[in-house]
Parts: sequence; structure tokens; C-alpha cells
Amino acid sequence: MLNYIARTGRTASADDSVLEYLASHDAVYPYQHYLIVSWRMNQSSSPPNNFVNYVRELLFERHCTRYLRATCREFLARFGTSGDLERLQESLHATSEDFERAELLCCLRRLEAGRRNAILARYSGAGPYTDAAIALVRSGWRADT
Repeated sequence: MLNYIARTGRTASADDSVLEYLASHDAVYPYQHYLIVSWRMNQSSSPPNNFVNYVRELLFERHCTRYLRATCREFLARFGTSGDLERLQESLHATSEDFERAELLCCLRRLEAGRRNAILARYSGAGPYTDAAIALVRSGWRADT
């Protein structure tokens, strides 16, 4: 159904219905949320604020599976506010896992360059995934292109 909506170019007009489904008792599985958030993230139009708010709530106020958490982080890295980036940055202090740290560093690519570079320098050498993420961010890579 989501692919049909995308092909007809009606993503923006379907946002409320899709969001209503996500918030309903019918969407009980994290994988459903993952598929829909991932799909919405890859559409050409920017999501409305209520969709961004829902993803923010999923990430910060509910317990997410690892794959849903990663997708929500990337969604907020693309469409979130500076406050969302701040919260993602704060998450760096709470993780000691190399892969998760790398994920978070990639999500901080929209931070002001000087601040972002200071964070990247602080975590340089922290692990192989972290170092790969730092190289990606410094190269100007963008996940949304």
C-alpha cells in the first residue's frame, strides 16, 4: 500500500492516515513502525510536524528495538530540530558500544561544522566503526542523497 501511495505521488496527503494507523492498536509490531518510518523518510516531500513528533516520541519516550531506534535516529537526523540533534548528541555520552556510537555520529552531520568537528575529534580512535563514521561525516556524505 505504501508503495502505491508513493507511486501516485500522494505521500503528503496520506500522512495523516498513515500516522493514524501508526498510533492505533493495529500497529502493534515494531517492524510495522520501522517499515513506515523508513518509507516516509525516503519520500521526496518533507514529513509534516506531527509525523516528526511521532517519530521523536517513538525514539525518546518508548522502548524501541535496535533497528527501529536506528531508523528513528536517522529520521530525526534528516527532519528533526536542533533540539533533536542535541538529544542525539547527549546519547553519545550514554553509549560505550562502537557501532551505536558510529550511528550517532553519522546522525550529527547537520550540526554546526565547528561543533560537529570537535565532537568527531573527541571520538577519533574510539573504535573501527566510529572511525569509519567519522571519515564518512568528514567527507561530506549525506544519507539522504
